[in-house]
Amino acid sequence: MGRPDRIRGLQGRTAIVTGASSGIGAALARRLAAEGLPVVVVARRQALLGELVEEIEDRGGRAEILVADLRQAEGRRRVGDVLSRSGTGLLVNDAGVAVHGPVVDASLEATLEMVAVNVAAVVELTKRAVDVFVPRRAGAVINVASTAAFKPMPGLSVYGSTKAFVNVFSRSLGAEVARHGVDLCVVHPGPVRTAMIESALGRPLAPRGVFGRLIERTWFMDADTCARRALDGFRRGRSEVVVDHLDRLLVRLPLPVIERIDDWSLRLLTSG
Repeated sequence: MGRPDRIRGLQGRTAIVTGASSGIGAALARRLAAEGLPVVVVARRQALLGELVEEIEDRGGRAEILVADLRQAEGRRRVGDVLSRSGTGLLVNDAGVAVHGPVVDASLEATLEMVAVNVAAVVELTKRAVDVFVPRRAGAVINVASTAAFKPMPGLSVYGSTKAFVNVFSRSLGAEVARHGVDLCVVHPGPVRTAMIESALGRPLAPRGVFGRLIERTWFMDADTCARRALDGFRRGRSEVVVDHLDRLLVRLPLPVIERIDDWSLRLLTSG
């Protein structure tokens, strides 16, 4: 007998998705709504959230907007208040910030904002979620990390480190809450075609030559494909989902090999 479908088990419960104004977060919200879950979409950009809600409702789904700045304690509190509603069953922590460049060149404010969104918000909202879900012995959390969690990331030192934290935090907490009937899954996207990717790389995508174009076409995926694969892994009971098939192999290689592959790929992808 196979594992029960985790998403089917959440029917009738509301899903809260942070970072939902674009990219992976918006794609996850669309797919969860298509599965029949009412969704609360969270981000700073109200206009984009409004467009997403209209799209979801036009397709027969249910959605509501929560404008919140997760860099601020007040924004995290507002999400926490929605989490405490009796009908909430799933939290998706997708919101993230990436600032490219050496740490010595970055402003302290920008650096701490990365930590606030990528770490503090994930910890606080996950804590609030499990505090609600554990007494009910039902509920789930999906934390979106990155394959950057598995390797040193010069130029993305803080970003990579925050995602490494999300990985270890999620897997550790997942082991704690599993016996209470709460599911926790950490998702590791690789390169995804979103507005954030060029900011994270520090330069525009400009694939060079046959190999550069081949890498871009085969390794990068669109946000909807990423969301589908992430939710398929969660649905089947996975506690960790490395989204891209190639990345599943790469993250198991010795670090020096990973670093050389990353450097070679980045030069071909950005003509740098």
